[in-house]
This record gives sequence, structure tokens and C-alpha cells, in this order.
Amino acid sequence: MLSLPDHAAVSVSPLAPSPSFPYRIVKKVGEGAMGVVYQAENLELGRYVAIKVVRRAFMAALSEKRAEEALRRFQQEARAAASLSHPGVTTVYRVGTEAGWPYIVMEWLDGQSLDDLLHEHTAVPYEQAARLGIQVLAGLTAAHDAGIVHRDIKPGNLMVTHDARVKITDFGVARVQGSDLAQTQAGLVLGTPQYAAPEQLAGRAIDCRADLYALGVVLYEAIVGDVPFDAPSIYEIARLIETSMPAEPSSLVPGIPPALDAVLLQALARDPADRFRSAHEMALALQPFVNRETKSLASTRPPPQPVTEVRAQLPVVFVEGHTPRALVAGAVRRWPATALGRKNTGRLLERVVERPFHTRAFCGALEMPGACLLVCDGIIHGAFDPTADRTPDEVIESLPDAVDTTLYALPEGADPRLVPLLASLLIKPKARASGLDSAYTNLPDLADKLASEGFDGALHFGSGALLGYALFSKGERVMDLLSEGWPGSSSRESSGESWERWIAGSGAIASIEDRRAEFPSMTLRQQLEELELEVVRPAALESDVRAIRSDSVAEARTLQLLPRDSSRMDLRRGESTLQSLVDADPAHSVARWVLVDLEVQFAQYDRTSRWKALVEPLSAVREVRLHHAVAQEGGGSTMFDAVTYGEGGRMHHLIDRVALGTRRAVEDFFRRAIAAKRGGGNQGGLGGAILVAPSFDEEALEAYLGGLRTINRRSIFSGADVFSHREGYLRLGARSGFHVLLVEETDGRRRPLVPG
Repeated sequence: MLSLPDHAAVSVSPLAPSPSFPYRIVKKVGEGAMGVVYQAENLELGRYVAIKVVRRAFMAALSEKRAEEALRRFQQEARAAASLSHPGVTTVYRVGTEAGWPYIVMEWLDGQSLDDLLHEHTAVPYEQAARLGIQVLAGLTAAHDAGIVHRDIKPGNLMVTHDARVKITDFGVARVQGSDLAQTQAGLVLGTPQYAAPEQLAGRAIDCRADLYALGVVLYEAIVGDVPFDAPSIYEIARLIETSMPAEPSSLVPGIPPALDAVLLQALARDPADRFRSAHEMALALQPFVNRETKSLASTRPPPQPVTEVRAQLPVVFVEGHTPRALVAGAVRRWPATALGRKNTGRLLERVVERPFHTRAFCGALEMPGACLLVCDGIIHGAFDPTADRTPDEVIESLPDAVDTTLYALPEGADPRLVPLLASLLIKPKARASGLDSAYTNLPDLADKLASEGFDGALHFGSGALLGYALFSKGERVMDLLSEGWPGSSSRESSGESWERWIAGSGAIASIEDRRAEFPSMTLRQQLEELELEVVRPAALESDVRAIRSDSVAEARTLQLLPRDSSRMDLRRGESTLQSLVDADPAHSVARWVLVDLEVQFAQYDRTSRWKALVEPLSAVREVRLHHAVAQEGGGSTMFDAVTYGEGGRMHHLIDRVALGTRRAVEDFFRRAIAAKRGGGNQGGLGGAILVAPSFDEEALEAYLGGLRTINRRSIFSGADVFSHREGYLRLGARSGFHVLLVEETDGRRRPLVPG
């Protein structure tokens, strides 16, 4: 319960310094409906800060219930902003209450709000707007990744400092995931109507795309000089949005590229599904419009400092291309090449991942039509199509039986760590910091700092369509990889000219991206074949305690799958390599989800009893074997991505993943699961077979339902009462059978598909 000051106790503002409030108020600098913002001096640290307090008149006019709600929102602002650590978000130093007044202490920003700057400039060049937008989107990416939707992005809540950095302020109406303030009263509109998304104006549920809409309005206003929709009332604004389209900026301002029209109109799409999916995606769309010669909106701008120090030589490679795929392919094609001719694909892949005892394993790349594979030390680190956006599994699964191949060997003396670093560039980045402007951030010094910290990953910079990466492995710079067209590319020699000489004046926007690993399924199956994982569950709760504990699900989620020592030795891998492979293996993730979350999902929809043979053994699982061969009927064996076992080696579940959820994949899974069930021995305990794919097409779903009907119709026990209430169940005998479950997996979320 929140403690509210009574109205008699809040008659004055906390203006006087005290032991609990070491601040001297300098002046009032802003005022809104709810709060007042002061400039103050921190007497302990000798620096200026901004202090926001609740307005006396605002609180006095509210009932006790509404005052409590207002204070909770005020505190939510502090929590939301304080939970973020990003250069594009105002830093919160302290939250407290003084003399009955709640207050927030924040960093003091020397500059002006974008609202004030737009009043001075009316409209700004589109290049400036694009640069500003990219900085705001960097801050929004951090907020959205933390589960926070700002809900009131507008020029007044964007501060532009004197060194041209943009900071997002005022999280007072933010929606915080998991907060009891996340759901507002039906029909209540929070935010500023001219910048609010249509779904926000209608009082419907919103997500991060509402912030992207609001920023679209801000950028439109910055470029055109006016918002796309304006009217005297919120209802008229909502009607305009529903009945008309914004004018294209290029029709109002000469010289606007039509491609920028498309970006802004996508951000302003009426339907959230038609907007950008994320702040990062919108930032990428704005990047081509950032002009290196653009001056800042800020009133002053320090000149870029030239870099005079000459740093150590390292490979600097300039290649043609404007996407990570193109740059990686261009770098690989610089390596010594050997044309292998037409080879059997399966045997070729087996050869390149061999790890012979007498010599070093192959390190380099294989290129085939529509595919390039990055290989080192017996591991396929990445697979990509240089000309199309396809997943690694789609690339490998679509390879023909025989294919013309070129082998590119890593040059003599080159660092083998370069191969996994190049593979990391092909994965959607996870930036620890972004929106770093080369005009105000000393990127060479930043590179040195990353090296001293033992950084693993890439310092990524871009300007327009140009890309550049400084690649680090455990703090060591391994290579600089850049697009043709940067200043250093025209005068380069074989090793290229270091970007550190010219980056300050290039207008680049940089980000720090940790190295990531997403191995193709083929790699994981080959590297982790027959890996045995012990199921380590949290200490069992006493039955009488469990009945009153509300955190039993959270307890279950502490379950771990740990490699057995015997398996570690068989794989001939170091501890860190083995752990990275296991962590990256989707089969490991799916198996853990099955053991921890599947029963909960069935219980939520009251389906547990209908999937009894699959759910009941979950608590009895003691071991998970990854990429495990199961004996099948008639001899031989068939491989599954994960198989669970209980006491006495009793098999309980078969789990498989495919990149394409097609009819062929479903029918093949039915065939192999039935053969494994009928394999005999301890396998008679099989209760469920689970097939996971990003999605299943209509033909796949028809094959699933048709398979259930056909096999059950063939069984002479199909009418037995013992089976009549079960769903997704294959009846193979009087008391024999198992459930078959399809699961769709998108962005780490899994959704079981159960027959209606």
C-alpha cells in the first residue's frame, strides 16, 4: 500500500536542503499538468540535476483515491526510466519523498526540447530528421526490450543537448510489462492526441508500435512543418485518421526522396500490423537518408577531433555490398579458392566437419549456388544465401544431392576466430549501446576501451547505405570489414586504410553488438549427437507447503539440463565450446520447455486429461538425450532431436524440429515415431511425440489430422472406451498408443496446436 501525504502536509515544495535532501533549488525550468521541474545543485557532488515534483494544486484538487493513483503513476515514471541504462534515455539518480512531496532526481540536460527547436526552425532538412529519428529509436529499442512502451513520444519529450544528442524524457504514462498500471481504464486515452496512434485514441490495447507511430508523427512534423492530422478535439483527430491518409511529405516539401515518403507512411499506418515490427527495423529503414554533411539541429556543435595516433596494423578489407550478407560473402571470396567441381552434398559436408587427430581441421568457407557455409574446427558456424534472406536451416535443407562447390580456405596466418565472428554478423544483432554519433563519440577511443574490456563482437557503424564492422575476439581486433565507398576505400592498399583516420567526419552512427551464435541444426546434430543431459529439478516442495505456495511454476522453471561427465569426454570439446553449443541448440530449449511449461499450458485450457499419456510422465523424466538414435521396428534406428527417459531407461517422449512445416515433414514424423514406438524393449513407455516448426501450412495440418484418422481407423481397438476422450492420440493396440503434438515456434514462443 502506498503511503500518501495528507493535503495539510504538502503545502510547501521541498526547496530547502536537508540531510535527506542534499539539493539546492536554483530555478523552475518547466511545468506540466501534474509536475514541476526544477534545476538544482547537488551539494554533495557539486553538479546540476533536474528535480521533478508533483504540483501542489494538482494534488489538492484530487480525491484520496485519485491522488493515490497519481502518485503511483509518478513512481512508475521513476521506475520505468530507472530500469533503463542507455545514452538515449534520461538517467534517474534518485527517487524519494521530502516533507510529504514525492520527487525524482534526474540528470540535468543542457539543451532544448525538440518542441522549442521546431518553433525556432519550423521545418528541418530531412537528413537531420532521419539522424534524429535514429537516435530516438535507439532509446526506444532499449525501452521496448525492457518491456516498456513510452506512450507519449512527442517533441516536448525529446531533449536535444548542445552536443546534438537526443534524450527521451517523461515516462509518466509509460506502460510497464507486468505492472498493475499496464492496463488503463477502458476508453481512457493517455498521451498527446496529435501524436497518439489510432488504437491509443480508441482506448484499445497497444504495444511498441504505438511509439513508432508517434515518432512517425514527430518526424513528419519536423520535415513538413506540421503534424499529419490536427483538429480541435480528440474525436475529430480520430475521425481524420480513420477516413483519410496523410499527404506524402514529398508533395509538400520539394526534394524529399519518395523512398522516405514510404518510410514515414509505413510508420503512420492505421493498422499496427502494417507498421515496422520494431524500433530497430525502423532505424534501419531511416539509415539510408542520413547525409554525412548534415549539420546538427543543436545550437552549438563541437568540431570533430581528428585522430592523429596511428594504431597497430590489422587486416582492413573493403568489399562491394550494403548488407551484412554481401560483406561476409565478399570477405570470404578474397580467400584462396579451390574449385571442387560437382560433389555429393552429404559426403562433402561430412568431410569438412571432420576433426582428424593428425592435422588441423578445415577452416574457411564452402560456396555453392544459393548457399555459403562458414566452417572452422569441425563446426558449421553459419549458413546463408548471399542473395536472399533465408534461415540457415532453410539454406541447408534446400541443398540438392549433388552440387558444384568452391572451397575457400582461411589465409595462412589469419586468425581462425574470424570465422565465428563473420557468422555472428549474419544474425540479428543485440546491441548493448546504439545511436552513437561519430561526430560526438570518439569511436577510435571506444574501440580501445572495448579491447581493454575483452569485448567479443563488433563495433558496427553505418552511414546511408555504407556499413562497417570492427571485429573483436576476447578484446583482440581481428579484422575491419567495410563497404566500398567509405573515405578510406579509394586510397587503400592490400591491407586497407584504417577507418580511425576518417571516421570522426564521416557522419556515421555506431552501435556495440555482442557476438552471437546461432548454429544450423545440422551442426548441432553432428556436434551434440548422443549427448546425455541429466534433469536436475528444484528441491521438491512438501505437499502441504505446495498447496499454499503461489510460486510453484517459478520453482519448476529453475529446472536444469546438465551434460553428464561421460558425454563431455566423448565430444572432445572444451567446456565453453560445449556449453555454447548446448545453449544454442533449439532441441535443448524445446526439451526444457516440454518439461517445464507444457503441462502448465494444457492445464490453462483444461486439456491435461485429454493428453494424459503425454503429460503424466513429465514429472518422471530423469534424462534427455540430444540427437539420439532410437531403435525402430524391423531393425536399424531413426534419429530424433531430443528423447526423454525415466527410471530404468523407459522412453517417454520423442521431440523433433524442422525448418519447414510441410505435409512431407508431418508424414515422415508419423512414420518414424510409429517405428520407434514399435521398436520394443523399454521403448514401450512412449507417451508422446512432439514435432516443432516455425509454422505448419494447411497441407501439413491436413496430413496431421488425416494421419490420426487413418491410423486409428485401421486399429481394431479404435472404439475402445479407454481412448475415447483423448486428443491427438494414435491407437496402436488394446492399451498401446501415444499422442502426437504439433507445436509452432515463433520468436522463442511456442504454441501447441490441438485438434478442435
